[in-house]
Amino acid sequence: MSGLALVTGAVNALATNKWLGRAEALRQALLAMTVATRPLAPAAHPSVWPPFVVVGEGGAER
Repeated sequence: MSGLALVTGAVNALATNKWLGRAEALRQALLAMTVATRPLAPAAHPSVWPPFVVVGEGGAER
């Protein structure tokens, strides 16, 4: 798992549910990454997540 997988997961979550906010899409991608990689792979460990933040409103597009 990598940053690419994280961003791809968040974008897929947004594409699947148009009412989902960007912050929630990122949260779901992070959660999916940790569940899919037990025990945690180095790239799935929360210590590498700080570079990934939502910039802007973070709410669903209306």
